[in-house]
Amino acid sequence: MNRIFILLFFMFIPAIVTGQISDSLFKALPDSLKPKGKGKNINYLEICKIIENTPREFTNQYYDEFNSLNKELEAEFKTNNSPEAKMICAASICTFYGRIQTNKVEEKWNDQVIANGELVKRNSKILAVAYLNKAVFQSRHDRFTSAIEFLHKATEMAKMEGYKDVTADGYGILWRIHNDLQLNHEALNYANKLVGSLGDIPQNSITRYHAYIAKSFSYSKLYKTEKKRLTPILQ
Repeated sequence: MNRIFILLFFMFIPAIVTGQISDSLFKALPDSLKPKGKGKNINYLEICKIIENTPREFTNQYYDEFNSLNKELEAEFKTNNSPEAKMICAASICTFYGRIQTNKVEEKWNDQVIANGELVKRNSKILAVAYLNKAVFQSRHDRFTSAIEFLHKATEMAKMEGYKDVTADGYGILWRIHNDLQLNHEALNYANKLVGSLGDIPQNSITRYHAYIAKSFSYSKLYKTEKKRLTPILQ
């Protein structure tokens, strides 16, 4: 699954030790992701940080260990009564299942991110990304009205909080849905919003490239549609 990965901004929540990692995994991790506890002890926030900030290939290489860490997160989710802690755990559990392409389980945990994130009563990038993910799931089930509603939730929160990457992703998905539904004028509108949301994203970035491709594609479709409509009138 084309999962939108979260860069967690970890909150100041007390985190007790939940387990350990092996010597091989500890050595393979960059210094920024190595757990700080003695004897390679690790708490749930450190587990989340590792899952969110290592590539899919890393998960595949150390699958048994990542699977074990994920089970520790699921146990933490059950026993921790803080909605904020549950939201953080569920987001990383969702990422793990997305990495191993277990889509139904991933979708279930994304719902837990939303349920607990909304209990926190304040905006967060984790919740905004969960809304994006929910929209992707809904569109795959052809529930486009629901998908669009979640995308508006995500982009409104992202614009309010300055999450530029989430804003761009939201407009990109809105463009794709309207383009696939042959709603060409609406698709062009979202392509323009996508380009306008890029801000200081580098000119040579893949995100900017895809935004310009989306806009040019929408113009091309509109041209062909209007040409076909007007040709009999002008002859």
